[in-house]
Amino acid sequence: MIISSNKTFKARRNSGFTLVEVMVTVAILAIVMATVITTFNFFTKSSVSLGHYVSMSSASRYGLERFGRDLHGAVDVTTATATALVIVMPALAGGVTVEYSYDSAKEELTRKVTQTDGTSTSQVLFTNLVELEMLYYDRLDNLIANDANLQANVIAEGKSVLVKARLVKTAIAQENTDYIISARFMMRNYNGT
Repeated sequence: MIISSNKTFKARRNSGFTLVEVMVTVAILAIVMATVITTFNFFTKSSVSLGHYVSMSSASRYGLERFGRDLHGAVDVTTATATALVIVMPALAGGVTVEYSYDSAKEELTRKVTQTDGTSTSQVLFTNLVELEMLYYDRLDNLIANDANLQANVIAEGKSVLVKARLVKTAIAQENTDYIISARFMMRNYNGT
């Protein structure tokens, strides 16, 4: 018995991809890569921003602690403005003069300690400080007006200082890290004139 078959077998194609298959694969790969790059950029900016918050928080805690200790021990005020404060420490603490001054051009708050022999040392407490204001209050918790008589009024009546500041850092070409601090300190040993 003879069996015949009319089926024709097509020859197998050479293994490879068609142009359409390659184009679809490239399009899918481009979408995946765009998603990965966008996610990577987002996480990079977020981690840099978080690092800035941590460093500003640490610096502000140290700076405010230093400022508070000095004010608690101050026995005299020689200069008081919205951006500068000079206080004198008691003889038991060396009788040093401590000056806090804000330089808006450098965006820094500096603490300068001058010894009784005239030598001094400076330390930058805050950098990237775009705003700083010191407000002074009297014994009855009334705000001392920031006018031409501010310094004389603070020296005569001042009892506490409120420090308000805004620190800003740029994270990857975007000013997206903003940190605001505010703290009020009593001048315990200062009685005015």
